[in-house]
Amino acid sequence: MPDLRMGGAERVMVQLAAAFSDRSFPVDFVLIRQQGELLVELPAAVRVVPLQVSSVYTCLPALVRYLRH
Repeated sequence: MPDLRMGGAERVMVQLAAAFSDRSFPVDFVLIRQQGELLVELPAAVRVVPLQVSSVYTCLPALVRYLRH
């Protein structure tokens, strides 16, 4: 996701991450930018992985690196 600013899809993703985390699944939340109001709603067990790229269009190499790691 680009970030966790208020939005319906973002809220649903945060709720899904929390539900998986509550069931002891390891959860990584991959974001383009680590910002947004909904970041505080993520449980502490959910790891936030910022790709630190400028846009969704330029994130593919960083995403591939993350997935390989």
